[in-house]
Amino acid sequence: MSDTDDAAKLLHECLAWAREHEDEAELQLVPVQAFADMALKAGRGLMLTDRQIAWIQSVHEKLDLGIHYTNDWSAGKVPLGKSLATPVPEVLLRPLPKKPPGRI
Repeated sequence: MSDTDDAAKLLHECLAWAREHEDEAELQLVPVQAFADMALKAGRGLMLTDRQIAWIQSVHEKLDLGIHYTNDWSAGKVPLGKSLATPVPEVLLRPLPKKPPGRI
């Protein structure tokens, strides 16, 4: 994916956010018309300037619309991997002794 494709994706995310929050005071920082004009320009196949792309990225970052961390492993969404190629030592297959550490 190129920078232009990334910028178009960010632009559409910002535009969607701006349309959802039209009545908020924060919107003064994010004019909906500017996003709509840039989306129209990008939709026609015209290139966005480097300055426009930088502005879109900064607004996207300020609005905190980026990827948020999710724990897919704990949610059970990550498939289990393959078994080990080397055998597991027998000591690790049985319960380990539970005794307190000795004094030094």
